[in-house]
Amino acid sequence: MERIFSYGTLQDPSVQTQWIGRPLNGEPDSVKGFRLEEIDIDKEVFWILVPDKKTKQIICGQVLEITKKELQAFDEYEGEAYQRSLLTMMTGRTAWVYHQ
Repeated sequence: MERIFSYGTLQDPSVQTQWIGRPLNGEPDSVKGFRLEEIDIDKEVFWILVPDKKTKQIICGQVLEITKKELQAFDEYEGEAYQRSLLTMMTGRTAWVYHQ
């Protein structure tokens, strides 16, 4: 299984069901070293994490457990505007994070 940190639309059960065929249960977690900004994609506004070592902002979200195939589906959903990195969450566990 893979872990992915969701701070935006990937927490939405309807998005989960549409892209991977099932809703997910998440566990609260957070990450630091990023600031949260808006990004315009196809005339819709979404959130994106922007690396920022100076910020004191803590981004809260959920860690979701998914399969590698489901991770690939989420990569397709996030598209080219986001990149994915494996990071250490504030709880100490690692998870994939979509960011700028």
